Amino acid sequence: MPEQLSIVNISGVDCYEKDGVAWLNLEAVARGLGFTDTQGETEYVRWARVDKYLADLRFATSGERPKYIPENIFYRLAMKAKNETAEKFQALVADEIIPAIRKTGSYTAAPPKPMTLAEQLLQYAQVAVEQERKVNALAARMDAQQQTLEKAVSVFSLPTVEVEHWRDEMNTHVSRICETYGLSQQVFRGDTYAELEEQANVILSSRVKRKQDRMKKAGAKARERAAVTKLFVISEDEKLRHMYEAIVRKHESQLCVQSSRPSRAS
Repeated sequence: MPEQLSIVNISGVDCYEKDGVAWLNLEAVARGLGFTDTQGETEYVRWARVDKYLADLRFATSGERPKYIPENIFYRLAMKAKNETAEKFQALVADEIIPAIRKTGSYTAAPPKPMTLAEQLLQYAQVAVEQERKVNALAARMDAQQQTLEKAVSVFSLPTVEVEHWRDEMNTHVSRICETYGLSQQVFRGDTYAELEEQANVILSSRVKRKQDRMKKAGAKARERAAVTKLFVISEDEKLRHMYEAIVRKHESQLCVQSSRPSRAS
């Protein structure tokens, strides 16, 4: 990016305008669209997923991750995110930030209008009512959630199996999770593989390719080489096995808890 371009920070998003096009900081966009996960108390960007999306959009250049993306790529990335946080962030960027940047080169939020005493009292009352509703709803769900949490904890007691049977056991377990919660196996596996790549700093597809090349040199048939999958290469690495088991268990425990929560009224 040329040094003479002025970078402004708007609601935590570094951005600038060039030739009538707004450019946004990629990491801030990824976080705003919800392409993140947490480990302990640390939130991190799921770069493996973001990089894949950029590659699908043919925006990645020579394997180097760009620091900023133009607004058209932002809109197309936003189409990949389907959650409430992403919708609010997309509305802020599309309806306020980008038009203001293009028009003035900067963004200034309109100052809030002072509330009257009656409006302040009404706001306090609404907050109190909402807090009471949440407390009552939490109390009503305590027993059901306790049972669900006990079920989720039991997920962490998968039996230890021999390495040669690990893939079959994990395939069966993942299939059961997807069937129980009505998930797409392709999406679930893709998400968990991407999370493993992010945490372990590995590229599973590269490991698959290297394994297949070694098998080819050793005289393996095409059918045998085709059987090498990402799960196959995970199973050959003890560290990756343990990490992947933890990721699958975490997702299943979250699904157990979420399935007990009542649907929000629209």
